[in-house]
Amino acid sequence: MNPTRVLLLGMPTMLRQIVLRIAEDSPELDVVAELPDARLDSPEILRAEPDVVITGADRISEDAVTDLLRRRHAIRILGISADARQVTLYELRPQRVPLGELAPATLVAAIRGGEPREP
Repeated sequence: MNPTRVLLLGMPTMLRQIVLRIAEDSPELDVVAELPDARLDSPEILRAEPDVVITGADRISEDAVTDLLRRRHAIRILGISADARQVTLYELRPQRVPLGELAPATLVAAIRGGEPREP
């Protein structure tokens, strides 16, 4: 199975480092781009062809989510709160799925589109 292509978008440094560490420990994830100053409507996202965009929850608006999902149907968007206590998943519907506190298994499962596995 090909690794899931992940793009990191405008995340605070500490949160970005946490996600990068989780991705490094998960061979099924491939961080294909980091766009520190971009927004969810950036054309660079489509050029990178990610399966998942991970961004700070403060950068998400329903309009930007809807627009990105219209342009790339299979993409998923994960919004992580600045304190890493809440992760939200957006999919084509768009659908908001509260995932609880940030944990490696929760993050990897959300990126891969499945249920969290026990370590």
